[in-house]
Amino acid sequence: MAENLFTSLKPGGALLIEMMGKEVLARIFRPRDWTRCDDGSLQLQECQVIDDWTRARNRWIMVRDGEVIERTFEHRLYSAAELTDLLAEVGFGDFEVCGSLAGDPYDHEAKRLVVLARRT
Repeated sequence: MAENLFTSLKPGGALLIEMMGKEVLARIFRPRDWTRCDDGSLQLQECQVIDDWTRARNRWIMVRDGEVIERTFEHRLYSAAELTDLLAEVGFGDFEVCGSLAGDPYDHEAKRLVVLARRT
């Protein structure tokens, strides 16, 4: 996939990725959580870290007006170093790593992982 992103851009083009970084997730991880939404619905979440912190399996359950909707999905987890290494392997460079879209540092207080990379 990273190679497809690289070849889709013109030289000098930029790629912006905003996601939950592995470091952020490790700091705030909760295996179960629930939220009452403004519309009165209830959202239940279960998360399981699998494959040595390389993937997360999520189960989301939404309860609204007596109806229950459930979704299960998995996604890959990346640290800042893993993501920039992956992008560098296919030719990206000139990386800027931030902890928010506002440009905050990617440190122990970061809320997200934001990587800006350029096709060199």
